[in-house]
Amino acid sequence: MTEVHTVDAVNAAPEVKLNITQYFSFHLSGKLFAIPVMRITEIVEYGGITYVPTMPSFIHGALNLRGNILPVIDLARKLCLPVSSINSRTCVVLLEVDMCGEMIQIGVIIDGVHQVIDLDAASISDAPSMGMEIKLEYISGVARLDDKMLTLLEVDILLAPEEIAYSFVNPG
Repeated sequence: MTEVHTVDAVNAAPEVKLNITQYFSFHLSGKLFAIPVMRITEIVEYGGITYVPTMPSFIHGALNLRGNILPVIDLARKLCLPVSSINSRTCVVLLEVDMCGEMIQIGVIIDGVHQVIDLDAASISDAPSMGMEIKLEYISGVARLDDKMLTLLEVDILLAPEEIAYSFVNPG
């Protein structure tokens, strides 16, 4: 005889819905950072970046990607971290950033891809007010990943398109 189990819908435990966001984690200057996956449009191999004279030091140059000229930011320089040498793991992550209501693409140089991870809102803490090497306004939070601290970056503030666009229009 087959046993049948029924669940009383009235007394059943409510389904818990976690606020999960996927993050793209990456290496930069020996540390682990992450940005929301939904902001990434593409990851390309490092190369083909044209130097643009008289730009701020954090603007590495411009990338011609299928006819679109995109600014490329040296993320380590922008965060005032030590710059790593270019190697086979170095790549450019293309991100969408809001500029006056219009989404534009900006490339950032990273030292290497780590992984895509799921984080629920409860596992993300505010950045500590002391002990961080980078400006707190660039950080949306921190989380633990295994035994390492993962710093979540605030893309729209870190890559303020107005600052980048101004640099391209008014060099020097």
